Amino acid sequence: MVPLALGVGALYLTWRLGWTRHNTNPWLFWSLYLAEITVWLSLTRFAFEAWTLQTDRTRSPLHVRTVALAVIARHQPVEVIRAALVSANRVGYPHQTLLIDVVGRPELQDLAAEHECELRVDPIEDWEPVDAGLANVLATTTADLVAVLHADTVAKPNFIDDLIGDFTDNSVWAAQGRKSIFGASPGEYRGGAADRDLFGRVLQPGKNHHGAALWSGDGSILRVSAVVGFGGLPSDTDTPVFELSVIAAKNGSHCTYHAESVVMALSTHDVDQFISQRALWARGHLQILRTRNNPAIARGLTPGQRLSFSGTLITYLSGPLRLVFVVVLCVALLTAAMPLTASPVFLVGFFALWMLLHRGATVALSGPHNSVAAADRQRWILVGAYCAGWFELLIARSWSPQLVQGAARSASESRPDPAGPRRVSHIRLLAVIAALVSATTLTRLLSATGVIELPPLPPDAVVPVVAGLVYLCVTIAGVLHSMFRSTRRTPRFAVESKALIAGATHDVIDLAEGGAAVIFHRKPEIGELMMVNLQVPGIDGRTHPATVASEVRWVSSRADAGEIGHVVGLEFTRMSPTAQANIIIWCRVVLPASRPETDQHRIGSTESIQLDRPTGHEPERPHGTPHGEPHSTPR
Repeated sequence: MVPLALGVGALYLTWRLGWTRHNTNPWLFWSLYLAEITVWLSLTRFAFEAWTLQTDRTRSPLHVRTVALAVIARHQPVEVIRAALVSANRVGYPHQTLLIDVVGRPELQDLAAEHECELRVDPIEDWEPVDAGLANVLATTTADLVAVLHADTVAKPNFIDDLIGDFTDNSVWAAQGRKSIFGASPGEYRGGAADRDLFGRVLQPGKNHHGAALWSGDGSILRVSAVVGFGGLPSDTDTPVFELSVIAAKNGSHCTYHAESVVMALSTHDVDQFISQRALWARGHLQILRTRNNPAIARGLTPGQRLSFSGTLITYLSGPLRLVFVVVLCVALLTAAMPLTASPVFLVGFFALWMLLHRGATVALSGPHNSVAAADRQRWILVGAYCAGWFELLIARSWSPQLVQGAARSASESRPDPAGPRRVSHIRLLAVIAALVSATTLTRLLSATGVIELPPLPPDAVVPVVAGLVYLCVTIAGVLHSMFRSTRRTPRFAVESKALIAGATHDVIDLAEGGAAVIFHRKPEIGELMMVNLQVPGIDGRTHPATVASEVRWVSSRADAGEIGHVVGLEFTRMSPTAQANIIIWCRVVLPASRPETDQHRIGSTESIQLDRPTGHEPERPHGTPHGEPHSTPR
């Protein structure tokens, strides 16, 4: 499928260049043609990386290395940081836990003392990436190795044991594990989880095959002496993780990659946070093009490494590609100047064949870890973020923080920033595109009815122009629908538990730090107050009581609710610190550890290995509706 798609794509581009250029507008022709070449190059890059997947086998742990586990905290809520510290203390390999406060928050002093870890305050700017907080730790620590954990993720107990054996090889400067996603529930943006899964299960193993696995920060272990030897964390770009990966490869060192999940993160809250995070990556990755570590020209890289690192940057061409397509279509509609001339039937048929094979090849390479339709919508969502990255590449880097102030903060937070409007600035370009296409189409329709006068479209252009308009309208409608559905603001967790309320036992189907969804056989009144007694599983394997005061905020109104009872949303109004801590640990540490991951993916050409060792069995759980969200009943 892949060679066939690439071959047909090459034939299509050759035909476009030799037989569709006559009597066209040169600016429109070359703009569209270069955009189409980008599509072919993106598939070539994906085939190069995803053709052969390779992950490193777990080696026997070393017990002769001193390890510091750095938990980097930024603007996350205290309860989120507490869960990260609990998981860090559960890591089995002997280590020292460091809490790195990159903001300077007085409340973290008591939290560090509570969990018996050392607190270090190393403030960084809001626009700097969170991993910049490692700079002082790497420069001052006496440990041989530093394990990295972001405060909005939780570590699995085997985090260090699974990776540390790689450092028997002196050429290894970093060992990177996979970050998996948990906590998916209705109303959140699912694109982040799918994107992370494709990266961790397909792209990283493909890069690892070429010796170009990327250090991703979270879920990794660093050899301190190696990083110090490279000059510490680079400051030439806003994503030191990517630049340091290139610098290490130039110096003959490599990062190993393990497809086993070693840390788990909550799925992205909403589309705003997803866009902010990808905008930060686009800006930082593209900045490397103007440094001496540009993978296209850097010395010391193997051909495979050079192509793999450069391929990462090709990803960000999808933003300008879609913007060019929209501009060319709108200009053609208004001026009747054509970007190509060809028989409409042959053009649409040839292009449709190329796109069909392109999508088939993409599915073949990504396996079950990518949805082509969802990926296409996601690229449209990120048009503004990726175009902004290329724009900021052309301006002085000192101006960049002022243009994107707060992007790094919102990308690393576990709940939305109250200053939310600045985070949606990259969505505005998509809104402008939708308005431009609508206005252009309306203008052409008014021209067809004689209301206004425009140059007539050539007869051969009607079919491809209408096809392009239909594609844009359907795609943008799907994007907007996906964005408007992604409105969850509070993380919630599907559970299967019991609660004692007024002497009666009730099923709990959804839980969060601030409330729960509970099934009642009688219909309570909105605003009714009640005490809820929960039995909360702890990390010690025992259950702990947690009594909380709550208020009924909503009751399911579905007609068939009586079959299972009434689904009731409770808001927790008062609880003890111990009960709060127990609920937090249950939701953010115990539940993720109990989620089995048994997906298999082909590694190499002849074997299939299990990427994750299952930690237990959990049946499919029903999803209710938590406090403050629209009414529904569980499936």
